[in-house]
Amino acid sequence: MNYALLLDIEGTITDNRGFDGKHTEVLQGKLRGLESSGFNIIFCSGRDLKYIRNLKRVWGLNLSRPIIAENGCVVFDGIAELPTFDRSKYPHSAIHKRLAETKLFEMAELDGAKRFVITIYPKGLSMGVEYTQQQVQDIYDLVRSELAEFELSITYSSASVDIMPMGVDKLFGLKVLIDKKNTITPPNCMYIGDSKNDLEIGKFIHGIGGLFCVPGNALTELKLAADHVAKKQFDGGVLEIIERFDI
Repeated sequence: MNYALLLDIEGTITDNRGFDGKHTEVLQGKLRGLESSGFNIIFCSGRDLKYIRNLKRVWGLNLSRPIIAENGCVVFDGIAELPTFDRSKYPHSAIHKRLAETKLFEMAELDGAKRFVITIYPKGLSMGVEYTQQQVQDIYDLVRSELAEFELSITYSSASVDIMPMGVDKLFGLKVLIDKKNTITPPNCMYIGDSKNDLEIGKFIHGIGGLFCVPGNALTELKLAADHVAKKQFDGGVLEIIERFDI
């Protein structure tokens, strides 16, 4: 059988800002061991592909395994990078122009590394400034109001607001990978994530016989949908889940 452990990054294997947690070294070793025993370790993140590949390199993980990046807007199938949507129908420039006309950037900043998703963080986050979940919510509310004229998917995580083409999300990216890679068998998958953009992919995997688990810091709506909620937060919660299911 082909088993896969699908992992979100921020708020799951790291803290909310993408920094190493208290158990990073132990988790790195555990994931390397799982890969050695035949597991697919698949990162599913809002981060860009270059960032995720570099993270895998630092953690000593197999660079030829699939990746879902930019919340499903681009995937890596083990060989090539594949955008998952028709870019000619996504008004990327018009969205940027509209946002620049608002007061958004008095309270927020853009992630300049991404090519498809428009990701917005609380101002100062990239410099290590502390923020609250209410700040993320305020950014989300403003963006949804200002971009109401566009057909878009707008969601948020523990640290950011993400603007994407309608219908594209992490689940969409997973389905593209399933079509491309017969080594991914959803009933034999476990998904671990903490934020709103993890909900649909987690519910899908649960619905077809896999497991959807969340760390203790996950949003309430994810906890209600999950097969298992860890007592510990972030990377400690991931280790707890791995041990709980004897992976």
